[in-house]
Amino acid sequence: MYCPATRAFQVRVVDNTNQEIICIKRGSHEIIVESPLGTVIGSVAQQCSFSRVLYALKDATDNVVLKIVGPGCLCDGPYTCCCEDKFILLGNDGVSEIGSIHKKYRGFIAGALTSADSFTINVPMDLDVRMKAVALDAVFLINCTHFAEPNRRRARQY
Repeated sequence: MYCPATRAFQVRVVDNTNQEIICIKRGSHEIIVESPLGTVIGSVAQQCSFSRVLYALKDATDNVVLKIVGPGCLCDGPYTCCCEDKFILLGNDGVSEIGSIHKKYRGFIAGALTSADSFTINVPMDLDVRMKAVALDAVFLINCTHFAEPNRRRARQY
């Protein structure tokens, strides 16, 4: 079962006039997405599994709208080899692949010289803008729960 320790954080996204447009709050194994501040538009919750990493993307009324299924590669997680990590975004039927989140492998040299991570997210154009924001914010939870190295004490700034 993959349920790592919690790492709380809060991210505030501002526009070009410095007005806060999105607030992301992480508690245990869940992220709450607010836009504007104080108005919940959705959440992402990690669901423990014996075989794969699963996430449920919920709307403001706590209904599961989308799901994310993590990779099944033996070398995934904080000690990745050269595999591209792909997380599949499933539609509300739980079967149809409608998008994806990829973590790009940087290569050995780049990995040794920097701690920067690169993710790509693909979502349908017609997906509700609030769910696009929730899907984007799922990347933060995936990075913390799936790729964070155990016992890492370094503070990150996002």
